[in-house]
Amino acid sequence: MVFSRKIDSLYYIDQKIRKTPGLKNIFYIKIKKYTYDLDEKIFADLMNLIEQYGFPSEKKVGFYTYRNAAIILLHNIRLKKNHSYFTIIQEAFDRGEYLPEDYAWLYDSIQLEKGEERRFIIINILLKIGQKFILKKK
Repeated sequence: MVFSRKIDSLYYIDQKIRKTPGLKNIFYIKIKKYTYDLDEKIFADLMNLIEQYGFPSEKKVGFYTYRNAAIILLHNIRLKKNHSYFTIIQEAFDRGEYLPEDYAWLYDSIQLEKGEERRFIIINILLKIGQKFILKKK
């Protein structure tokens, strides 16, 4: 599907510069200031896709692409200048299109950015412990 491929491409661009071996030192010294522009562009492109196709739920785009979109949303909506976009997340969550653990993580990230107490941190810790237990048990 075109929607999924576009999201996956945005995620690839978003992550590629951060994970390319050898670029880490250059990234922090010279490229970091330009990543903010890149992040804004990727976020704007994702928001345009959401406007065009709807929210990228797991049902609509599959888990892998949903997760890619959720990471881009988390990294951008947590920023003070983008807090107004949280209503999109709230609506998607209310429709069952945004997973509870992602909602909790984003909500707490926004609270932390505001300097307020996080509500779901215990839930996130328990989820991570549970995931580790499940992975070890296999």
